[in-house]
Amino acid sequence: MLTALRRGASTTVAKVFLIIVSIAVVAGLGFGGFIGNIGQRTVLAVGESEISAETFQIALQRQLNRLSQQLGTNLTLEQASLFGLDRQLLGQLASEAALDSEADRLNIGVSDGRLAERISNDPIFLQTGGFNRQFFQQVLRSYGITEDDFVADTRSFAARQQLAQGLVGGMEPANTMLEVANTYANELRTVSFLTIDEAALGERPAATDEDLRAFFNERTGDYRAPEYRGIVYMTLSEASLADPDAVSAGDVQAAYEAELEQLTSAGERNITQLLFQDSAQANTAQSRLSNGETVSDLQADDGLDFTVTELGAVQRSAILDTAAGDAAFALNAAGPTDVIDGRFGSVIMVVNELIEDSVTPLAEVEDRLRQELANAVARDEIFSLFDAIEDARAGGDPLDQIAPRFDLELITVDALDANGFGRDGEPADLPETDSLIAETFESDVGLENDALDTADGGFAWFEVTGVEEARDLTFEEARDRVQSDWEDEQLDEMLRERAGELVGELERGRSLQTLSIALDLATTTTAPFTRGEAPDEMGGPATVAAFEGGEGHFGDVEGPPNDEGETLTRLVFVVDDVTRPAFFESATDVRQLAEELAPTLEDTVLTQYVQALQNSLGVRVNQALVAELTGGGSHSGM
Repeated sequence: MLTALRRGASTTVAKVFLIIVSIAVVAGLGFGGFIGNIGQRTVLAVGESEISAETFQIALQRQLNRLSQQLGTNLTLEQASLFGLDRQLLGQLASEAALDSEADRLNIGVSDGRLAERISNDPIFLQTGGFNRQFFQQVLRSYGITEDDFVADTRSFAARQQLAQGLVGGMEPANTMLEVANTYANELRTVSFLTIDEAALGERPAATDEDLRAFFNERTGDYRAPEYRGIVYMTLSEASLADPDAVSAGDVQAAYEAELEQLTSAGERNITQLLFQDSAQANTAQSRLSNGETVSDLQADDGLDFTVTELGAVQRSAILDTAAGDAAFALNAAGPTDVIDGRFGSVIMVVNELIEDSVTPLAEVEDRLRQELANAVARDEIFSLFDAIEDARAGGDPLDQIAPRFDLELITVDALDANGFGRDGEPADLPETDSLIAETFESDVGLENDALDTADGGFAWFEVTGVEEARDLTFEEARDRVQSDWEDEQLDEMLRERAGELVGELERGRSLQTLSIALDLATTTTAPFTRGEAPDEMGGPATVAAFEGGEGHFGDVEGPPNDEGETLTRLVFVVDDVTRPAFFESATDVRQLAEELAPTLEDTVLTQYVQALQNSLGVRVNQALVAELTGGGSHSGM
């Protein structure tokens, strides 16, 4: 929690430090039990510093509250111990105590003024106008911390942070380290390889019955039938209850009329707009248009000065000039409007075509309206039917009696496993629910189960009708799988053997090209690649193998998987070329690499420092008391 309150700390050292104090003891000491002579109510002692049971309990509760908030659920101590919370807290407290002791020895501290400034500038306590003391106290209360405890802890934290800053602040990797890291990240390799697949092996031996039985007997535990459960279920949903045919024509007509506005598409006018700055010219043009001339005729007259805009087919709402729009849509036939005193001059709207309002006919939407009305009726019925079914179940009636009473289909699933698959390996026919499978395997034959919500807003009821325990398969039941597995293993062994023979030829000095010709296998040569750029034709394992030696390095490795994820090839490869990257200390990528490595250096040095302090001072833990305070502590591994 205190880490969250100090999230304003922005230096790398501060961030690294907050990690180190929580892992140093866990990583370095490995608590060994109740060591040394410490008080019966002392949980932890580091040198002369002691952590009391009360202090540990308060810190543990704060950490528990923080973890619960992060996960969005109230955790118990036992659940938190599964996350190693108790062990992490002991590590944090031991690290803080060791660093506090060293800070005291070196007289490192912070003045009251600097401490007040640090707290008042913490972003978590800032509101509009700056630091708000009332809000500060409210935040502390929400985490169960008193102001005195927070101030004292912040003072100690500031001293520890100064100590860490003085030790590792500003550390930068040496050029030698950067050059090595740059080479590792950017060195290029070019590789040639042969692909050994099944076709290159020749005839494969067929498995005998004895081969398969021996293979099966060595791996009996690999061939098991899972636990299967049989169930019956029925569902209740809008879709199952809705009956569109029962909806009357009058109801459909009423629904249609209620939607008439949405079903009506507003009419349009295809318009050419003429804009004049001289109203006299506009009147002349309007008269000529009314007498049958066209816009093109007016454009040919050099004596008229106007602008033409083709608006195209538009609805009334698309015309911003209200007067012009009203005039255009007031016409009952194509032609010009009167001259309109528009916002930017005198306007004539020439309507080229009238497109009247259109209404979607009832026939086109009748099926939809009828279904929606039927769904609405079903929606009203579903909950009353749910109550009636629940009443019947409460009276002890099984589903095979309830289903026909309410005209519901009872579906039988003979067998499904915990993953929802049947004996044939295909998904079982189940309703869409979040928990039917899990509930099935938590229930048993003869038990009444709660109704489940379905994805379509309905309900499902089920009963377990049978349980078939998991068991070992007989050889006859598993024969097909056994044969497939035997063949896969034989193929892998033969591929390895053949690739190994070719590697032996390379060791004896033959070239990859010579082997390629002798075996009539194509040689594939990659483009240059780095460690992080596995060529598709090679795959990840081969890329790793290519960087295990220098130029001329060779070997064999599994090939890339096929589309089904199976690896059915081996590659025999030779590293043709190694290109080391240029190294310039001032290059952008090198400086970026330095920034990435610096926190790792700080982390490493700080971890070692904390461990050395703890080893010097001595860390003693009262295991019995820790177990008592954490409810047993059996899950922490301490």
